[in-house]
Amino acid sequence: MKLVINATMQLTMSPTMQIKDLGAGAPPERNWKGIVIALLVILGVCSLITLSVILLTPADSQAGSDTKLTVEDLFKPEFVVHDPEAKWINAHVQARLKFANDHLDDPEEEWEKVMWSNETKIELFGLNSTRRVWRKKKDEYNPKNTIPTMKHRGGNIILWGCFSAKGTGRLHRIEGRMDGAMYREILANNLLPSVRALKMGRGWVFQHDNDPKHTARATKEWLRKKHPKVLEWPSQSPDLNPIENLWRELKVRIAQRQPRNLKDLEKVCMEDWARIPAAVCADLVKTYRKRMISVIANKGFCTKY
Repeated sequence: MKLVINATMQLTMSPTMQIKDLGAGAPPERNWKGIVIALLVILGVCSLITLSVILLTPADSQAGSDTKLTVEDLFKPEFVVHDPEAKWINAHVQARLKFANDHLDDPEEEWEKVMWSNETKIELFGLNSTRRVWRKKKDEYNPKNTIPTMKHRGGNIILWGCFSAKGTGRLHRIEGRMDGAMYREILANNLLPSVRALKMGRGWVFQHDNDPKHTARATKEWLRKKHPKVLEWPSQSPDLNPIENLWRELKVRIAQRQPRNLKDLEKVCMEDWARIPAAVCADLVKTYRKRMISVIANKGFCTKY
């Protein structure tokens, strides 16, 4: 009897316990009140943002959005087309444009009065990376047919030079770091003798760039006492200085002669600079107006020169 009763009790209690366990895992009821409050808060924030944008927007921009552009507006004097490149135009570009426009119609005779000048750096092996030699087949790696690599390209020298339509002037090697005093000494010992040698005559014009040594007060005073007219020069304009073409000519000639050391390099520079034909100098000056046209066509930016 006891066994039967225990079994009956187990059978009757088990379903009750299962139902109780299932009931304990049922999901809780949603807090609809909290959800509604959160939505109202979000809606209020969005309304405040929209109201702030409306209040802070200038009235003229709102009015402008309502206006429509008509064909008649295109022909009104106040109508101006926005140039997206305008924001890139800086003072240097504007100065180049002004220089080109101011001198576009200058006669060729005016440019013949100019003594052009500048400095340059000449590398010992600057243009000598490739040399041609006569050799036997399969003898390309013979030491006599190769060029040893050199750190810093074997060294370099700094030169100051000048020229006019009548030919090249003096060439001077700059020793050490050039300051204003050294620059004025170079002008005294090289510029003025070059002017006399090329028979520039009165009214000659001196050109140099806007390097601080060139524009120093002492240098300006020195030039004022020597009475040359100084060409007003736009900054960052090496393509407007034809002496850059002569520097290229000189470097090509030096590469062909293959100097072996800096002393030899200086000697070769002096010789080949003097050998540049006067006709080359005259042609650079004769075609100078094309540079003005190119600057204007490029809106003041760099040109092929």
